Amino acid sequence: MLIASISDTHLGYRAYSARTKGRNSREVDVEGAWHEAVRGICAAEPDLVTLAGDIFDKPRVSNQAIGAYVEGITRILDDTRASIVVVAGNHEVAKTAAVMTPLQVLPETRRLRICLEPETFLMAPSTAQITVLPCSFEPKKFFFPDYDSIITNVLVMHGAVASSQLPPFYGEGGLPIEMLEKHFDVIALGDYHQPVVFRTDDDLDCLAYYSGALERVTTKTWTEEGPFGWVLADTDKMEVRHMPVHTRAVRDIHIDVTSAEDLNASLARIEVQEGEMLRVVAAGLSRAERQGVDQKLVRAMKQEALHFRLDLRWTETQTLQLGDRRKERQTLEELARAFFAKDIPEVRNKALAHINPDWAEWEATEE
Repeated sequence: MLIASISDTHLGYRAYSARTKGRNSREVDVEGAWHEAVRGICAAEPDLVTLAGDIFDKPRVSNQAIGAYVEGITRILDDTRASIVVVAGNHEVAKTAAVMTPLQVLPETRRLRICLEPETFLMAPSTAQITVLPCSFEPKKFFFPDYDSIITNVLVMHGAVASSQLPPFYGEGGLPIEMLEKHFDVIALGDYHQPVVFRTDDDLDCLAYYSGALERVTTKTWTEEGPFGWVLADTDKMEVRHMPVHTRAVRDIHIDVTSAEDLNASLARIEVQEGEMLRVVAAGLSRAERQGVDQKLVRAMKQEALHFRLDLRWTETQTLQLGDRRKERQTLEELARAFFAKDIPEVRNKALAHINPDWAEWEATEE
């Protein structure tokens, strides 16, 4: 059985101010990566296609993003015999009842299943039992389906799993991958943007992996290493192949400088490639020399690149001394008494008693 897996496409993602034909350039980049992946999937002619969440960057996206999703899914259905399973991720799930997730713009068919809740089902025409765990599932309530050795048992999940192959901060609290692999032949995961193929027990014949993202789609652009693309899993050959897609060029340059003149000279030597995202991290400059940075040169680099960022790492730290403000604090009672201080006693006491009966000081009256 041949399974094509894709996740974290984040259609509708936008960043920076650059425009392409009137549209945000990064949104166009993400759509381009999606269409390239769709073309590759159609060429591979898989039996099953899994989309493991975060297909959209948010519940409300542009019409172009929704159109790209519809076009891609429709093309896979028209050009292949594959069944498609789409699982909701945390980015596209609606936060209120008034907002529908864009995953539902396409109606379900015999070959297309949109999954917003955990469930297990048989998918035709592929001989596969599918278990889906969208982002909303609770690990403690996870249920294991009846394992069938005749058909292929597939888990499609959006979320973290616990494994020594993942950073501790990410997989903590997730379902152990060693437990999951005992119940499934294929585990197609989404949410983690790096592609990871898990080293599972050879005796279990399980293919488990994160397919990773298609593009850089977080605020940590410079730390997203990739590679970016989708995964093709072959259960007959017990093989997992990562299928790369083209992404926007990114460069991260670190330099050491001793003065503003040194920094300006270093920047002048950098050849900016048209359309790239470029960050220059310069360390060693004193705050006193900040005014000496050639802003004209910086603006020129910003115009040449799709996005340019200059990070200055100063030689000295800057601290801000805050005075003791404890004397300035007032309780709600003190504020209320000060507010009604100029009113006549009857009005003041009734107002204070309305806020808190214990605050009023009623004067004794003679009978």
